[in-house]
Amino acid sequence: MDNLLHDGIYDPARRAWFREAVELLGGGREAARQLDITESSIRRLLSDGANSRGIRDGIVRDTRELLRRRAAACQEQADKLIGEG
Repeated sequence: MDNLLHDGIYDPARRAWFREAVELLGGGREAARQLDITESSIRRLLSDGANSRGIRDGIVRDTRELLRRRAAACQEQADKLIGEG
């Protein structure tokens, strides 16, 4: 268990990053859907409590990819807008 504590998966900065990412993806339910995990899993990933889970590299990698896709979709939509000035 000590290795889990030292490999960064419980790092508060990682959890803060993940919380912000989940908000940008549309909240816990939407993030769970996009990550193909349960809402209860998302809650444990977001929690600081006794039932919290460490945020493993795979979740970070998948979330990062979702954020990049969301950003690209936003950019594409912005580029479609008709300029007003």
